[in-house]
Amino acid sequence: MPAPLGTVQLVTRIAAVLVLVFGVYAARRGSPDGLSNIAPALLVGVAWPLLVLGSLSVRRLWRWVDPWDAMARVVEPLAGGPAPADGPDTDEMALLDETAVLDETAVLDETAGPEHTSGPDEMPVADGAPDADHMSTLSVWPGVITAAAVVYFLVAQPGSTQPRTIGAALASYTIAMVALGVALGRRTLARTEIFGLTSRWAGQLRDGLAAGWAVPRGAEVVLGVLAGGLLFDLARRAPSYDELLRTGALSWASSGDPERDLRVGLAVACAAGGLVLYLAARWAARRGDRGTVAVAVLPVVLALLVVVKLRRFLVSVQLLRILVSDPLGRGKDYFGTSGASLDANPFGTGAQRGAAIVAVTLAGVIGAVAVRRRSRTSRDRDPAAYVLYLVVALATLGLTVAV
Repeated sequence: MPAPLGTVQLVTRIAAVLVLVFGVYAARRGSPDGLSNIAPALLVGVAWPLLVLGSLSVRRLWRWVDPWDAMARVVEPLAGGPAPADGPDTDEMALLDETAVLDETAVLDETAGPEHTSGPDEMPVADGAPDADHMSTLSVWPGVITAAAVVYFLVAQPGSTQPRTIGAALASYTIAMVALGVALGRRTLARTEIFGLTSRWAGQLRDGLAAGWAVPRGAEVVLGVLAGGLLFDLARRAPSYDELLRTGALSWASSGDPERDLRVGLAVACAAGGLVLYLAARWAARRGDRGTVAVAVLPVVLALLVVVKLRRFLVSVQLLRILVSDPLGRGKDYFGTSGASLDANPFGTGAQRGAAIVAVTLAGVIGAVAVRRRSRTSRDRDPAAYVLYLVVALATLGLTVAV
């Protein structure tokens, strides 16, 4: 059965839940102006990029802050939830529920049950490629849905920077995730919730460049949907994008409705990203190198999560310092920071673009090193290498032309 939360974990999770609830309250009840309300800066501008950066720096950060699992733990007994499962599910729960105290056996041997418990003589080599049988036992296919939903909100949702829209979207997401965790179990929540998935996967990258990551089924598609959506966001911000839709090569696909074209383009990009990575993963699996495609593109996708909205992130960090004195936009000045200045374009566009390109390039190098450490031969690395080159090239091009 899942281990109970420790005292410090309990405190940090309560703090995370309070921040989440306050953010929703501020978005719905505070000022409707996105620059006078703390919710857009906190929940959209800073939260996900900071979570990614934190997970790359702090070991298993998500298990300390996961607010949706914390809420599900509270609601589950009230809803008359089922008793913890016995047998083979125990170690699977230990793997997915990172609030448990995990030992290396539970992490590397997901299928272990009462009849098959790995001992010291059976322990897989931690610095080699994990056994394919272990990687095939888990699935994060439901995460494709939440990844697509979050990317849609960030890229195509009208008013995605406005407090009322943010509050409604985050409240709906929270209700859906908690209900999922209570109805189908917190293991299902761990497979579905996209912020937790990216945070845990960033932790895998931190620990030995994902050398021991038992890549779950569907991980490549989740990463492909994220990559496709983020790359499309860069492409649509290029000056030539509208011209291509109006009179250029893409005019045949234009409906004349910009919002509809945006949604269709995003859907096509996400589907294409997921399909390309899925096919590459199948190709790699046939060569006996299962999981290398996800390992290769993971650093680049994490980098894109931070740099695609880099200006928003930098401005939001400044806004948090200012709005902490008046989080609801009601003319208060609790800490004397309301009058602080705001730089709308920190460091300049050129510096931001250069930093973003450098970050993506370094992420590509990290992905290449991770694949080399995980693969047996250069021929086995081909599928992951081709996909990695493609994603890095598209990201670099998109960052170059985006405004």
